[in-house]
Amino acid sequence: ATYVDGTPVSRCETPIEKAWHKAYTVVTTLLFFILPLFMILLLYTKVYMKLLILFRREQEKSLTYPR
Repeated sequence: ATYVDGTPVSRCETPIEKAWHKAYTVVTTLLFFILPLFMILLLYTKVYMKLLILFRREQEKSLTYPR
């Protein structure tokens, strides 16, 4: 590769030429990035829902508590 001014520079790249190279890249990306992202989002959603339910219960208790 060359810079804009024409200076040659070495470049490291991984050739993805065959179909199994592309499949390997996609599967690896799914397994190590996309799947964990969805799992974390699912767990955070469950925690959020549980906290929301507990907050609403406590709020109802405080509203019905005689003063």
